[in-house]
Amino acid sequence: MQCEAHSTLFAAAGVVGAYLRSSLGKLIDGRHLLVLFALLMLTIAVLVLRGKRLQEGAAYPHRNMFPRLGAAGLGAGALAGFSASVVVF
Repeated sequence: MQCEAHSTLFAAAGVVGAYLRSSLGKLIDGRHLLVLFALLMLTIAVLVLRGKRLQEGAAYPHRNMFPRLGAAGLGAGALAGFSASVVVF
């Protein structure tokens, strides 16, 4: 049951973020969006190559993770909406 609540929160926040960011993306010139999207992809590539180090005692799921999960969903949706507006142009 807890897993469904987490996934529902992430999905709902993602939908809101995608809608808001795609609306804002239409106001920016397509070339600027493409440059920003390229910079985003380079940043993500660096983060993936750098990797993540696990700390001692880092258990999952974390307590009280709903605010962080909502923010992560909103951010993921905003990035998805941003990239959708890049593809449209």
